[in-house]
Amino acid sequence: MIPQNPEAFSYLAEGTDLTVPQAALRFVASHKEITITLAGCTTKAHVDDAVKAVENLEERPAKEIVKLYEDKGVALNNLCTGCAYCKGCPKEIEIPKFMDAYNQQILTGKETAAKERLNNHWGLDAKNAAECIACGKCERACTQHLPIIERLKEIASK
Repeated sequence: MIPQNPEAFSYLAEGTDLTVPQAALRFVASHKEITITLAGCTTKAHVDDAVKAVENLEERPAKEIVKLYEDKGVALNNLCTGCAYCKGCPKEIEIPKFMDAYNQQILTGKETAAKERLNNHWGLDAKNAAECIACGKCERACTQHLPIIERLKEIASK
Protein backbone atom coordinates (compact mmCIF):
# COMPACT_ATOMS: atom_id res chain seq x y z
CA MET A 1 0.00 0.00 0.00
CA ILE A 2 2.78 2.44 0.88
CA PRO A 3 4.78 2.10 -2.39
CA GLN A 4 1.56 2.66 -4.38
CA ASN A 5 0.70 5.81 -2.38
CA PRO A 6 4.03 7.54 -1.70
CA GLU A 7 2.48 11.02 -1.59
CA ALA A 8 0.24 10.03 1.33
CA PHE A 9 3.24 8.80 3.32
CA SER A 10 5.89 11.31 2.23
CA TYR A 11 6.01 12.72 5.76
CA LEU A 12 7.78 9.54 6.87
CA ALA A 13 10.79 10.37 4.67
CA GLU A 14 11.03 14.09 5.52
CA GLY A 15 14.54 15.11 6.53
CA THR A 16 16.09 11.83 5.35
CA ASP A 17 17.71 10.50 2.20
CA LEU A 18 15.35 7.51 2.27
CA THR A 19 12.60 6.64 -0.17
CA VAL A 20 9.09 6.49 1.29
CA PRO A 21 9.07 2.66 1.45
CA GLN A 22 12.49 2.68 3.13
CA ALA A 23 11.31 5.31 5.61
CA ALA A 24 8.19 3.27 6.36
CA LEU A 25 10.30 0.20 7.11
CA ARG A 26 12.57 2.33 9.31
CA PHE A 27 9.48 3.71 11.10
CA VAL A 28 8.35 0.20 12.04
CA ALA A 29 11.83 -1.08 12.91
CA SER A 30 12.56 1.92 15.14
CA HIS A 31 9.85 0.95 17.62
CA LYS A 32 11.66 -0.43 20.65
CA GLU A 33 8.67 -2.69 21.31
CA ILE A 34 8.98 -4.42 17.93
CA THR A 35 11.56 -7.20 17.87
CA ILE A 36 11.19 -8.41 14.26
CA THR A 37 10.37 -6.40 11.15
CA LEU A 38 9.51 -8.33 7.99
CA ALA A 39 10.48 -6.53 4.80
CA GLY A 40 9.11 -8.87 2.12
CA CYS A 41 12.11 -9.01 -0.19
CA THR A 42 11.96 -10.74 -3.57
CA THR A 43 15.00 -9.15 -5.25
CA LYS A 44 18.49 -8.08 -4.25
CA ALA A 45 17.38 -4.46 -4.65
CA HIS A 46 14.69 -5.06 -2.01
CA VAL A 47 17.34 -6.44 0.36
CA ASP A 48 19.55 -3.41 -0.31
CA ASP A 49 16.59 -1.10 0.40
CA ALA A 50 15.83 -2.89 3.66
CA VAL A 51 19.46 -2.67 4.76
CA LYS A 52 19.59 1.05 3.96
CA ALA A 53 16.36 1.57 5.91
CA VAL A 54 17.86 0.19 9.11
CA GLU A 55 21.42 1.50 8.87
CA ASN A 56 22.25 3.43 12.05
CA LEU A 57 18.79 2.66 13.38
CA GLU A 58 17.88 4.37 16.62
CA GLU A 59 15.24 2.50 18.59
CA ARG A 60 12.73 4.56 20.54
CA PRO A 61 9.66 3.88 22.65
CA ALA A 62 6.38 3.94 20.67
CA LYS A 63 5.08 6.98 22.59
CA GLU A 64 8.11 8.99 21.47
CA ILE A 65 7.68 7.92 17.84
CA VAL A 66 3.99 8.81 17.89
CA LYS A 67 4.87 12.34 19.01
CA LEU A 68 7.31 12.71 16.10
CA TYR A 69 4.71 11.85 13.47
CA GLU A 70 1.51 13.02 15.14
CA ASP A 71 -0.64 15.16 12.84
CA LYS A 72 1.89 14.96 9.98
CA GLY A 73 -0.02 12.82 7.50
CA VAL A 74 -2.14 9.72 7.12
CA ALA A 75 -2.55 8.00 10.47
CA LEU A 76 -1.37 4.46 9.85
CA ASN A 77 -3.69 3.08 12.54
CA ASN A 78 -6.74 4.21 10.55
CA LEU A 79 -5.90 2.08 7.52
CA CYS A 80 -7.25 -1.43 7.07
CA THR A 81 -4.41 -3.92 6.57
CA GLY A 82 -6.58 -6.23 4.47
CA CYS A 83 -6.31 -9.26 6.77
CA ALA A 84 -9.97 -10.10 5.92
CA TYR A 85 -10.80 -11.38 9.42
CA CYS A 86 -14.00 -9.35 8.99
CA LYS A 87 -15.26 -11.78 6.32
CA GLY A 88 -18.47 -13.67 6.98
CA CYS A 89 -21.03 -10.89 7.12
CA PRO A 90 -24.54 -12.32 7.68
CA LYS A 91 -25.80 -9.93 4.98
CA GLU A 92 -23.00 -11.08 2.63
CA ILE A 93 -21.45 -7.61 2.42
CA GLU A 94 -17.91 -7.99 1.09
CA ILE A 95 -16.44 -6.03 3.97
CA PRO A 96 -12.73 -6.45 3.07
CA LYS A 97 -13.43 -4.85 -0.32
CA PHE A 98 -15.36 -2.01 1.30
CA MET A 99 -12.51 -1.41 3.75
CA ASP A 100 -10.01 -1.43 0.88
CA ALA A 101 -12.14 1.22 -0.81
CA TYR A 102 -12.30 3.24 2.40
CA ASN A 103 -8.49 3.12 2.54
CA GLN A 104 -8.48 4.95 -0.80
CA GLN A 105 -10.63 7.68 0.69
CA ILE A 106 -8.19 8.05 3.59
CA LEU A 107 -5.12 7.96 1.35
CA THR A 108 -6.35 10.42 -1.26
CA GLY A 109 -8.49 12.67 0.95
CA LYS A 110 -11.12 12.49 -1.81
CA GLU A 111 -14.67 11.94 -0.57
CA THR A 112 -15.64 10.05 -3.73
CA ALA A 113 -12.59 7.75 -3.68
CA ALA A 114 -14.32 4.87 -1.85
CA LYS A 115 -17.25 4.83 -4.23
CA GLU A 116 -14.94 5.04 -7.25
CA ARG A 117 -12.77 2.19 -5.96
CA LEU A 118 -15.83 0.02 -5.30
CA ASN A 119 -17.27 0.67 -8.76
CA ASN A 120 -14.12 0.67 -10.88
CA HIS A 121 -11.92 -1.86 -9.09
CA TRP A 122 -14.27 -4.23 -7.30
CA GLY A 123 -17.40 -3.89 -9.43
CA LEU A 124 -19.54 -3.25 -6.36
CA ASP A 125 -22.24 -0.70 -5.67
CA ALA A 126 -21.53 1.50 -2.65
CA LYS A 127 -25.22 1.29 -1.74
CA ASN A 128 -24.70 -2.36 -0.73
CA ALA A 129 -23.07 -1.01 2.43
CA ALA A 130 -26.55 0.14 3.53
CA GLU A 131 -27.51 -3.51 4.00
CA CYS A 132 -25.39 -3.60 7.16
CA ILE A 133 -27.50 -4.57 10.19
CA ALA A 134 -24.82 -3.42 12.66
CA CYS A 135 -24.53 -6.87 14.24
CA GLY A 136 -20.89 -6.13 15.11
CA LYS A 137 -19.49 -9.48 13.97
CA CYS A 138 -16.97 -7.77 11.70
CA GLU A 139 -15.84 -5.30 14.35
CA ARG A 140 -15.34 -8.05 16.93
CA ALA A 141 -13.11 -9.88 14.42
CA CYS A 142 -11.10 -6.77 13.44
CA THR A 143 -7.64 -6.94 15.00
CA GLN A 144 -7.26 -3.18 14.45
CA HIS A 145 -10.56 -2.34 16.14
CA LEU A 146 -11.65 -0.23 13.16
CA PRO A 147 -15.14 1.34 13.17
CA ILE A 148 -16.33 -0.83 10.29
CA ILE A 149 -20.05 -0.25 10.87
CA GLU A 150 -19.56 3.52 10.89
CA ARG A 151 -17.46 3.33 7.72
CA LEU A 152 -20.08 1.26 5.93
CA LYS A 153 -22.74 3.83 6.86
CA GLU A 154 -20.51 6.61 5.54
CA ILE A 155 -19.88 4.78 2.26
CA ALA A 156 -23.60 4.07 1.81
CA SER A 157 -24.54 7.71 2.41
CA LYS A 158 -22.35 9.10 -0.41
